Amino acid sequence: MKMSSDISGTRRFRTIYIEETARESPVALHILKRFPDVPRVFIRNYKDVFNRPRQDTRWQARYPALILAVQPGPHVFPGPEVCQSFGFKAFFYASLLLNCPFDCEYCFLQGMYPSAYTVAFVNTDDFIRSIREEAAQHESMLLALSYDTDLPAFENTFPYVRTLSDALRNHPGLTLEFRSKSAVTSIYTEIPPSENILFAFSLSPREIAGRFENGAPGTEARLHAAETAIAAGHHIRLCFDPIFIGEVPDRVYEDFYAEVFSRLPAENIRDASHGFFRMNRSFFGNIAKSRPDSRLFAADYEVKDDVLSFSQDQMHLIREKHLDVLARYLPKEKIFTL
Repeated sequence: MKMSSDISGTRRFRTIYIEETARESPVALHILKRFPDVPRVFIRNYKDVFNRPRQDTRWQARYPALILAVQPGPHVFPGPEVCQSFGFKAFFYASLLLNCPFDCEYCFLQGMYPSAYTVAFVNTDDFIRSIREEAAQHESMLLALSYDTDLPAFENTFPYVRTLSDALRNHPGLTLEFRSKSAVTSIYTEIPPSENILFAFSLSPREIAGRFENGAPGTEARLHAAETAIAAGHHIRLCFDPIFIGEVPDRVYEDFYAEVFSRLPAENIRDASHGFFRMNRSFFGNIAKSRPDSRLFAADYEVKDDVLSFSQDQMHLIREKHLDVLARYLPKEKIFTL
């Protein structure tokens, strides 16, 4: 594995837990070299630590730990309905990492997992084998690789983007999506452009990023990273998601879109997604308990098919306004909505 010189997303882990089955893994040994002075605890199974009841995830976010583990499988899962499939009939995701280096207030991971610790699965060859087997069953397939994490943000510690790109870049019909809020730039210059590799950038107006995206690089840093990717020859995806209603004047979004497309040429953008803040009702309830001071999780939302979001009427009105603006810059067939 080649390490990035970029430090985006590197965490100051206080403890490293290591599964017995992972302790001799070349990937694990490679990662451990990054943290020679961090205390190590050997465990039977990562779930013994990660799935413990009554964990204080807010405390864990301040004092992070790392768990190195082996994922026996399955390694590839069908994409969830709350995520955009971008027109692919075969939409899947794989999670080599669990949890994110950032602490966005709206992130569903806080409600899905009982722990805020980072889990890194070190049996990368098994993941690659499973991805190839699944992709072989489809004419075309989209694989999201940052569903449970921000893989590029962790690249300095866990160079999984390079590992997966090197192994799968030539697989027929397979598109690898790496979505990120990170300011990492080295991977875009070091990984050769490919039709099979798609870097997706989550972008928010500065007002939203400053309010909700704690610990994440700001809008300017992310735009610079996207510019770097384009300059290196990559076609990119833009993700305007989540969109909030009532948090900022709607003019803020219009000005934000204008800035984005003044800096990122439309001919270098494969497509874009537009989606409102939404969350599984159970996840929402879990986060509301752990963030009692959050205005976002104290507000009222409409529930449809067990998913909370803004009212359908509100979303329809704002969506139409935003799409009219986005259509100034991108063909409508390149804009996907949720």
